[in-house]
Amino acid sequence: MSREFHNLTSLLGAHAFRMVASRLRRTCPPPSETQWIDHRINFSFNPETRDSRRLDVSHRLITSFLLLLGLLVACSGCQTFSQFTQKSAPNIYSPKQWADHGLEAFQNGHLDKARGLFSRAAEQNPNDFRVRANLARALHQSGDRQRSIIEMQIAADLSNGDPEMLVELGQMYLDAGQWLPARRQVELALESNHLFAPAWALSGKTAKSKGNYEQALADFQRALGYAPELTDVQLEIVDTYQRLGKPLRALSAAEQLLSKHPNDEQPESAIIAKGIALIELDQIGPAIDLLQAASERKNASSQIFVQLSQAELLANNLSKARLALARGKQNFPNLQIFEQLESELTPAEERVAWSNSINR
Repeated sequence: MSREFHNLTSLLGAHAFRMVASRLRRTCPPPSETQWIDHRINFSFNPETRDSRRLDVSHRLITSFLLLLGLLVACSGCQTFSQFTQKSAPNIYSPKQWADHGLEAFQNGHLDKARGLFSRAAEQNPNDFRVRANLARALHQSGDRQRSIIEMQIAADLSNGDPEMLVELGQMYLDAGQWLPARRQVELALESNHLFAPAWALSGKTAKSKGNYEQALADFQRALGYAPELTDVQLEIVDTYQRLGKPLRALSAAEQLLSKHPNDEQPESAIIAKGIALIELDQIGPAIDLLQAASERKNASSQIFVQLSQAELLANNLSKARLALARGKQNFPNLQIFEQLESELTPAEERVAWSNSINR
């Protein structure tokens, strides 16, 4: 309760006291001198009057006292009742309801709220590995990698080594730069299910992180053999080909991925990968056309405008490169990357102007 509420209850109590005192004065007014003598005579020589008067006064006093006590208890009891209801609040939902609310918050991007709700669910049902896994995911998305690993390890243990839990745990280890624990989770997952595609994909990522690109490609291809629909694995293959200096292979893999989707539903990451491959093959014009079309989509990301401006810059289209940056800055005003790239454009424009003046 706030200090203002306590002050209010004190005022109410004082007001109630004054009300009772006023009532007593009305019901028992001070007698005059003559009334006081008559009263003494009557009170002394009339037993019935004396007893009745005593009962009447006692009844009024008791009633007034109980009224005052009830008001004071009601006012002061508000805080105790409020504290009781607050302490009881965590139990108004079942663990499943807490978990469902947490999942809704997580899907809507409210990570702090999701963490709190999943924590409530885990407190009431600590042996539910799915709740623990969701809590770990919320922590990981929030950037709390150490706690996310702890919670996902608990989830993996409670699930009796479920391959999905092991792979997620391994990915968290890899994101934290802990290669050996990540690799250990791959081995455990494949021991549990040797055909589990996400485990082979994680195996490829661990190999790629060490620069073993050929091994990574083999693992990624094996993962696609078990689950051809894994888009993220296909993108890993494109990126691995680019790291190997094989832009033609990267272009082919990107086009293969894009062909599986309608034009308006093609993954933007695959479009960017294709654009990079085209630039590496010195096909800058087609790359610009591809990225320009992608920038017209409603959900175009900031990366599209960055890649488009760089492609225009490579083609010496400085005004168009600046226009792409301006569009990106308009759509994403809080990102500093566009201002940085604009500052880099100025020297390039000066060099072009100087070159043109020399050629004249």
